[in-house]
Amino acid sequence: MRSLLVLFGTLLAAVMLSGGTPVIADLVGKPVTPLRFTEDTSAVMLFFVAPDCPISNRYAPTIARLASTYAAKGVETWLIYADDQADPVVIRTHQSEFKLELPTALDREYTLTKYTGADVTPEVVVYVPGSSAEAPPQLVYRGRIDDQYEGFGRYRPTATSSELTQTLDQVFAGSVPTPVITKAIGCYIPR
Repeated sequence: MRSLLVLFGTLLAAVMLSGGTPVIADLVGKPVTPLRFTEDTSAVMLFFVAPDCPISNRYAPTIARLASTYAAKGVETWLIYADDQADPVVIRTHQSEFKLELPTALDREYTLTKYTGADVTPEVVVYVPGSSAEAPPQLVYRGRIDDQYEGFGRYRPTATSSELTQTLDQVFAGSVPTPVITKAIGCYIPR
């Protein structure tokens, strides 16, 4: 039975919906498509996080605040745990401990991770709808949440800027910005 579940999970991870958006699984194994847009969704924000990454955990309040702030503007926010050994019980405990009550997906096959180009936790990726119903989502941001971490061991008490919020503000002002890519500092995603 276990081998059948592993086979199903592998096949599920390889499935792509129209437009090439990856299908992965939620915490109970149900297929989910985080990059699915409805008419009410203005953007999708994916936070790649890990329960054992101190930098990722330090950003938990910021992630929760950003998700809450931008939900009213139609931004759907997901937590993505990219790890082939991801344990749903550990993840639920992590979310409870850090008050991260957001839609969650496991990327055990790194399908979404590869699609987005995410490398570390925490890293955020933002997409807006494609130019047509058939077009894939458009990347507008990938990288750090803000500049609180300048590098390993170099931490500011408070962030001084956030290209993420600047990009989101441009989206809500009616423009689709040229994709902004910044360097995220954190724990490497194990692939």
